[in-house]
Amino acid sequence: MASKAAPQPTLEQQIETLQAQVARLLETGATTASTAAREARESGAAAVAAARGRAEVATAGLAEEVRAWPLTSLAMAAAIGWFIGRVVSR
Repeated sequence: MASKAAPQPTLEQQIETLQAQVARLLETGATTASTAAREARESGAAAVAAARGRAEVATAGLAEEVRAWPLTSLAMAAAIGWFIGRVVSR
């Protein structure tokens, strides 16, 4: 005995099914993109905080060196300024 095959969906039903699937995919993609953006923002904020901390430590160290060796610091600043001036003027 031959069994009856399941009836094929109509074209309208197939289109509705495809529209529903596309809507679900778009929703999933938007959620994934939002999550990735949030994670990137959090990671960037952590990197900025770490860089700011390192810059503050470096600045404090430089300030201590300038206080300890004021004439040497002045001579180095003048030499660096002269060198940059020579390079830029060419």
